[in-house]
Amino acid sequence: MIKQDPIVVPRGVRYISQWPNFSIPNYPCIINKTITGCGFTEYCITNSENVILCSPRKILLENKEEQHPGQVYYVRNELDTSPKVDIDLTRIKKTTTTLSSSPSITSSKEIAEQIKALKRRVQSYINSCICNGTPAKILVTYDSFRLIKDAIKELEPQGVSIDDFRVVVDEWQAIFVDSTFKSDTELEFVRQLQDLKRVCFVSATPYIEDYLNELDEFRDLPYYEFDWGKLDPLRITKSCIERHPCSKSIISFACDIIEQYRTGQGEIFAYMGPNGQIQEIQSKEAVIYVNSVKNICDIIRKAELTLDETNVLCSRDAANSRDVKAAFGIKGKIEVLGKVPKRGEYHKMFTLCTRTVYLGADFYSTNAKSFIFADANVDSLTVDISLDLPQILGRQRLDCNPWKNRAEMYVKTISDGNIETQEQLDDRIDRKTKESNDLISAWKDAKSEVKHSLAKTYLYTAKTANYKDNYVSVSVHNGKDLVPVFNNYVKIAEKRAWHLRQKNYYDDITVFNSLSEHNDVRTTFIDEEIYKIKSYKTFPEQMKYIYESNYPDDVADAVLKRLPMEYGNFYRSVSPEEAKRLSYRKGALGKRYTRTVNNQSISEDRIAAEVYSKFSVGKRYSKYDIKKVLEDIYTSLGYNKTAKAVDLENYFELKRCAISAGDKRVEGFEIIKKRD
Repeated sequence: MIKQDPIVVPRGVRYISQWPNFSIPNYPCIINKTITGCGFTEYCITNSENVILCSPRKILLENKEEQHPGQVYYVRNELDTSPKVDIDLTRIKKTTTTLSSSPSITSSKEIAEQIKALKRRVQSYINSCICNGTPAKILVTYDSFRLIKDAIKELEPQGVSIDDFRVVVDEWQAIFVDSTFKSDTELEFVRQLQDLKRVCFVSATPYIEDYLNELDEFRDLPYYEFDWGKLDPLRITKSCIERHPCSKSIISFACDIIEQYRTGQGEIFAYMGPNGQIQEIQSKEAVIYVNSVKNICDIIRKAELTLDETNVLCSRDAANSRDVKAAFGIKGKIEVLGKVPKRGEYHKMFTLCTRTVYLGADFYSTNAKSFIFADANVDSLTVDISLDLPQILGRQRLDCNPWKNRAEMYVKTISDGNIETQEQLDDRIDRKTKESNDLISAWKDAKSEVKHSLAKTYLYTAKTANYKDNYVSVSVHNGKDLVPVFNNYVKIAEKRAWHLRQKNYYDDITVFNSLSEHNDVRTTFIDEEIYKIKSYKTFPEQMKYIYESNYPDDVADAVLKRLPMEYGNFYRSVSPEEAKRLSYRKGALGKRYTRTVNNQSISEDRIAAEVYSKFSVGKRYSKYDIKKVLEDIYTSLGYNKTAKAVDLENYFELKRCAISAGDKRVEGFEIIKKRD
């Protein structure tokens, strides 16, 4: 890839649709959005261009179609039976994958008719857009793009060309991520894109540069990166992730979270309301990311979850549906696999997600918090900190959700038995590379009458062994010829998987460093402030620095979003003078915060009513008696405040006086009249 000058996003633009002069280059290119949730997909769907939006996940396209009913055409291909993205490849039953599940060389009459019908529907949609003078917006998976391309090619006699369409490859890093279990599909997809003039590869988490430069298809592409921070640094929010070592099973931790929410103990976010009082929002929804349907089923059973309170989002197939239905103890024709709720729709208390929804699905919860489970010892449970994590955090779309950019991550680092050195990796790759080249050479040298059978054998091996011994894939050329090819995508994905598990998850320190390095986009000033705060070792020292920094409100918000939520809760509810008096101690600030919030929940009208019933206009009371009566009122109402005689001035106009108390005179007040 060839790096270009960064594209500076204008001040005031938060979503691409707000950028009047923005346009995608009219040549093949890579665009790094750098942040999720910037509305690039929305821009492509709503602009005036003809767009083919290609996605690696059906659930993303379904989500977009529901958000834009009647405005887009989602191509549903019944023949698309791609492998699941939430499987653990080490646990696949090899006997279940046979040649019968491999691409057929000659399509049956029934399949041919289905393909023709799909093409006719696409062509009818395009023609209707031309007649109505509206742009065509076609949503399609990577797997089915070739059918759309073929359908448009058949319209060429009518003056329609594929070059009339902008082809946007959304979340294109999935080409590499998915290559280990459907590499032939990814190879064919990239091959179909090679002759296009207006194709754009888009992601907020593009693949590592060194890997891209190993591929002919991407090595020479212009690479553009959006710069959101140059003109407005506070526009970028770096996420706050609380990391926990996974000292017990994933299932146990997940059940603890579920119990916490069931008992109403979700985290609380405090902020200053427009009336000057502290307001609270409590998280009442938990979104749990664990890329294993088996683990999801175990969580459902152990926590005794019900379908009414649980939304399960995973690959929609018969096996997953059967397993999840059994976990819930449900029989009959009841749909147990859920959908991503649309904006304004009801969100269940618990959402259990696999990698199916990592890319592009939009959640519109006002209070959901994300919980992520990663186990470096299981392929499917190894969360890619630089790729998966920003995508997961980008799923919550509403700015009013205080947990939009926050998550708790439970991590199991790699065990001694799974450690592999760089030398061992290099030896493994060299061995597989040599075997791959030998197999391809053998096919090329074989007699023409045996090439087909040999290629079928290679295809079977690729499907059943998941590239355990070599990198040979089989490509279908001209709809009938099987051609073995060296699959660089699988090789690169293997290198990446090694780096991810052996480097990022080697121990707690490497996990921490990886989170700090890759977690979303950085902003210089805020990063410096966070660094200064964390340079202090104790909580009182950190809070003292925050209070004494006298940040403007917007800067304070940006800093506090990067710290555990209690820092912000204390800062907003306890005055600088009071915090200093309490020596910034965590326990003392926590008690002061609780007292402030509890006091606000008591109606001033109730306090006033009690005060007016105990004191009378025209009478005189000693300060001691006033304080004693007020203490009794506060205690009876649960009002956590130290009573003082001068508090009576909040309710009456008072006049100082002296009152006889036995044989001495004491200070007191005469009540003149009620205050308004």
